[in-house]
Amino acid sequence: MNRELVTAPASTPISLTEAKAHLVVDHADDDTLITSYIEQAVDFCEKYTGRKLITQTWCYYFDCFDAEIVINETPIQSITSVKYQDSSDVEQTVTGTDYYTSILGNRIRIEAVNSWPSTFDKYDAVKVEIVQGYADADSVPDAIKTAIYLIVGHLYRNRESVTAINMSELPLGVKDFLNRYRVVYL
Repeated sequence: MNRELVTAPASTPISLTEAKAHLVVDHADDDTLITSYIEQAVDFCEKYTGRKLITQTWCYYFDCFDAEIVINETPIQSITSVKYQDSSDVEQTVTGTDYYTSILGNRIRIEAVNSWPSTFDKYDAVKVEIVQGYADADSVPDAIKTAIYLIVGHLYRNRESVTAINMSELPLGVKDFLNRYRVVYL
């Protein structure tokens, strides 16, 4: 399975204004830098937890139809489309009435009502587009936002990869806030 980002999130779980308040920064000199740190922190949190944080659209590619299509992602808002390359290598759309979906927990399952159509014999012949992420910043769990604030604060105050002093992670650090939202696939 391959995947591709179709539509990036329009915002982040915390705003520049909120991050600056957390950092106690009252000037605009570092706005670009802080915005970059927010984006890096969000990227880390998404990869660490296995969750998409703000609404975004992704396309998942499969070489053919299996008995059921399974995508392990969270949170999932909806399926936008199921498309495939037919036996003549022409893109077709499977209508929503031709398949069942089950969105439970961290998994979406898609199964044909009768049977899946034949596909052209090539890589990525089946394409499933889904909308993922929390609906807005208010819906993102506070613990994840706290982790973002901690990462942004760390990056802002520690701009080098080494330090002359011995630093250690604080109790209730980033991973402590994120671990309870981490998705583990069995």
